[in-house]
Amino acid sequence: MSELERLIGSMKGDRRVGGIATFTGIVRGDPGVLAVEFELSDEMLDERLKKIADGLKGRDGIVDVLIHHNAGRLEVGDEITRIVVAGSHREQVLSALRDAIDLIKQEVHESMKEIRVE
Repeated sequence: MSELERLIGSMKGDRRVGGIATFTGIVRGDPGVLAVEFELSDEMLDERLKKIADGLKGRDGIVDVLIHHNAGRLEVGDEITRIVVAGSHREQVLSALRDAIDLIKQEVHESMKEIRVE
C-alpha cells in the first residue's frame, strides 16, 4: 500500500468525510528546462505549508488537508507536490484543493528557479 493510499484510508475513517481529492504536481518538461530548484530552507517550507493547510482546514466542510512538497533540485518528471483534501461535500473539497494549489504557487514557488539548457 502506498503512502497516498494510507493517507486516504485514514481520512475515509472519519464519518464527516464525503469526498477526498488529490493533486500531484510534477516538473514539466518545457522546452529548454532541465530541472527546477526550490531555494527555501526545509524549516521555511514546512512553516509555509502548515500555514496553508491550517488556513484551509478552518473552512466550513473541510475535515483535513495534507500537503507534501519536495525541496532542492528536482528533475523533469519528478514529483513537486502532493495535496490531499478531505471534506463533507465535493464543492468544498475541490474549492479547497484549487486554493491550496494557488497558495503554494504564491507562497512556495516564488522561491523556484528554472535550470535551463545553456
